[in-house]
Amino acid sequence: ITTDLRGRILLLNRTGEEILGYRFEDLRGISLAEKFPEFWLPGQTEGRENSVARREIDFLTADDQERFLGISVSPFRSRDPRQSGYVFNFQDLTELRRLEQEVATKERMAALNRTVNWVPEYIRDGRFGNWLENNVDWVLGRERYWGTPLPVWQCANCHHQLVIGSLQELAEHAGRALAT
Repeated sequence: ITTDLRGRILLLNRTGEEILGYRFEDLRGISLAEKFPEFWLPGQTEGRENSVARREIDFLTADDQERFLGISVSPFRSRDPRQSGYVFNFQDLTELRRLEQEVATKERMAALNRTVNWVPEYIRDGRFGNWLENNVDWVLGRERYWGTPLPVWQCANCHHQLVIGSLQELAEHAGRALAT
């Protein structure tokens, strides 16, 4: 996106149209701050703790797709040596964020596995623990957890068994809200 000094949109290239989901014809001359409040002009500090030349934002496209964008802004100068506007360069980091979240989920599952009281005990660090730590994308990416142990709780006194079907049901039995 290229804007004038007041932040009116002067140019949006094809790649920008694809990422944002808007056509340049629909944005020409419109205030960047009004149309996309997540974007900013250098020197704008009102309501912001600090104004930086690069940041990452959550963005909703014209067709309501959620995107995660990395944006940097630079002064724009034409043949005249004075600044005449701003150039916003941005890239779609949505897939990168998804992959980072997938890795974090895998690491959290492996960490939680280390807290389980496994019977027999060797399963935690053996077959199941290794499976979690070496989990490949096709398993987590489709949210299928093959080989996941069943949540069967057994009373130490009467040996009654209870199978928990959801996090909500577990919270009800625990008598408190559970962190996810």
